[in-house]
Amino acid sequence: MNEWLTPPSTKWHRIDGQDLKVKDWIVPIEESNELDEWDAVLVGVPLSRSSISASAASEFPEDFRRSWSLFSTYFIDDMVDLRSMKVADLGDVIMHGTDILCCHSNIEQATKVILGDVKSKLYVSIGGDHSITAPIIRAHADGKRIGIVQFDTHLD
Repeated sequence: MNEWLTPPSTKWHRIDGQDLKVKDWIVPIEESNELDEWDAVLVGVPLSRSSISASAASEFPEDFRRSWSLFSTYFIDDMVDLRSMKVADLGDVIMHGTDILCCHSNIEQATKVILGDVKSKLYVSIGGDHSITAPIIRAHADGKRIGIVQFDTHLD
């Protein structure tokens, strides 16, 4: 899509069925029309170099994508099916092997490009360690007030 992103390495063969799985619902960006308008777009931010302890946070975007084959778009508790929503996977922000500041710059630049080029009601970033939040917020805020929802896997 742009110089800041790489396509996700997990690719699914899309099929439509009665029990639509998330893997068949979320559209890889390269299979879409660039002019499409999305209900939501996802981007992976695979960074864990700034963690003070050994972390595999950088592995989560890809692991998250692999889990899509296990889940349906239908949520039985509330009897809601998400299949009518248009959701695209934009791939992952390109990370530098050792330079955290370069990674943060890539995250901010990729987010700005996505916000400028992709029409969506909701932008979802899947990380990564806590350091990815600041560059994402800088790109989104651009002088205006914003809100964020952050999920964390710590058990504390």
